[in-house]
Amino acid sequence: MTTDNALNHRVKQMQKKAGLGILMALALLIASPAFGQQDQTEAPAKNAPATKTVRRRLPAHFSALVSQKQRETIYKVQADYAAKMDKLRAQLDALGADRDREIDAVLDTEQLVEVTKKRIEAKEKRAARSSAKSSTKSGLKAKTDG
Repeated sequence: MTTDNALNHRVKQMQKKAGLGILMALALLIASPAFGQQDQTEAPAKNAPATKTVRRRLPAHFSALVSQKQRETIYKVQADYAAKMDKLRAQLDALGADRDREIDAVLDTEQLVEVTKKRIEAKEKRAARSSAKSSTKSGLKAKTDG
């Protein structure tokens, strides 16, 4: 009887942990930029202002060879292809997100929770390194300015 109670208690604990794990994993997946469609629509807005000003550049070694009319034609071709390439990049991002969701679906709850924790830790480490680099750069700039 004691063994049955202990076993039932253990099963209930595991069910609670699994339920919490699923909830936590879902919350993290929803909030995670790697898995949401939301970030794909926000990414261009973050990278470019509302009126996108593209820096027009000629390919290497062209500037001394082409006329102004040729320059304008090249700039137009570049702009046309840039729009097409942006669409393809968005599709590629969506495919990557779909792939990641399918891969995560292979994991059981405990594995998914562990992987999600590791992803969060890695993201925090990257953010810490990034802020350390930017503060180091601004510190060096302040020293050279003064």
